[in-house]
Amino acid sequence: MCSTLMSSCIIIYHKMTTIYISNRSILLFILIALTIWISGAILVPSIISVSASDRLFIKGLYKLVCHQLPDRSFHIDSHPFFLCVRCTSFYLFGALLTLIYILKRTIKMFSLLSYLLFILPAFFDFLFEKIGIYHNIISLRFFTGALLGLAFFHLLIVSAGKREDEINKNQGDNLWTTKA
Repeated sequence: MCSTLMSSCIIIYHKMTTIYISNRSILLFILIALTIWISGAILVPSIISVSASDRLFIKGLYKLVCHQLPDRSFHIDSHPFFLCVRCTSFYLFGALLTLIYILKRTIKMFSLLSYLLFILPAFFDFLFEKIGIYHNIISLRFFTGALLGLAFFHLLIVSAGKREDEINKNQGDNLWTTKA
């Protein structure tokens, strides 16, 4: 079983296309936006100097992307984050992945099966909770949020890059061009 899984992972890895990140400013923008977004979700609920009306307005912004159930959120001084555990993990790992690829400059494009393997644990977590097998396991929510964040932001970063074969084709065109 384990060797079959390993060989499948190796086959998936070898089929990946290399993507070059030539414009890191896009990734830097994504990283700054995620940092502000995560910081607001974590810090604003516990900052006393923020007025109640401002806090409600900011919480309403986060309500657009998250259910914000207090029993499914991390807390600071009994104040729940404006994002649940899964959403916090989603954005946190998205920011971490973005930072890694800012420093690395290349990225491998995964196969569709790879992305499916990242998404399936969250699907089964949702399904098992809905049918009553278990209820609200925070560590599992954090893990599935991390996988979803990695998959989503990987796709986002891949879309910002250029494929290796496109670069080689463009370089080949430039080599054969002559000045008239």
